[in-house]
Amino acid sequence: MIERDIPKQPATPTQAGEMFTGIGELTALKGKNYGDTHAFGEVPVVVPDEVAAHFPTPDSDSQEVRHTVYVTQKFDRTTGEPRRSGVVGMVTFDQKDHRDAGLIYATHVNYHVITDDGETHRLERHVTNTEHGPHRVAQEAGKVVTRQSVLDNLAELTALRDRVETTRGMEQSLGLLTVSQPEADQILDVLTDLNDQTG
Repeated sequence: MIERDIPKQPATPTQAGEMFTGIGELTALKGKNYGDTHAFGEVPVVVPDEVAAHFPTPDSDSQEVRHTVYVTQKFDRTTGEPRRSGVVGMVTFDQKDHRDAGLIYATHVNYHVITDDGETHRLERHVTNTEHGPHRVAQEAGKVVTRQSVLDNLAELTALRDRVETTRGMEQSLGLLTVSQPEADQILDVLTDLNDQTG
């Protein structure tokens, strides 16, 4: 008999709704209010297997690798009520690979809880990478802020947004944004554990 990989089923709206509930409970009871966001974290965490699969393997010469989780619920700026459309909550798992005293490679696996009507939810996964260290601070510190530099930064950000929107459809068709049922269950377990911890 030949073993074949059976594709994992996508997370259900029920799982997405449960994740949104867990996010709300955690951020309301143990988080901080930042106006349009309630947030909990950044706290050390054992990353579940299904989430860890999206992190790169650290190099053997890394000094240290840290994993944390950060949880947010989004609120409407005008009403102060929980958002009822778009991204309404997020669970972010971070891997920070400390290459040396001055360089950190960070990978962020972001799980977005999205709704169109405030009732039915769905999940999307977005993976991003950043680089941190004194060299990055030095690059920014030497810049003089002028009207032109602000316009240039705005143009760069607009171009970046356009590139992201262009590739989003391709990512979706390749299944890169799809969260599996086992993955959603493991994230729910992490939220439950965090909610159950005292403090």
